[in-house]
Amino acid sequence: MGDEPELNNKRNGLIKEDLVAFTIFASIEKAATKKMVERILGVISNWLRFAKNAEVNSHHRSEVKMRYG
Repeated sequence: MGDEPELNNKRNGLIKEDLVAFTIFASIEKAATKKMVERILGVISNWLRFAKNAEVNSHHRSEVKMRYG
């Protein structure tokens, strides 16, 4: 997968606290942070459904799910 972005000095194993740390660094308001983190976690938890709807190859769907969540 190549050049994945880093967040909180990590490329893998990100947790909710890493997302919150980024929003503090970026001076994002607390209410906006909560909405943003909830949305990101929702997308991650529904990855397979979104990927299937977008017709992502089944091999790539599984690879991303195994690697990121």
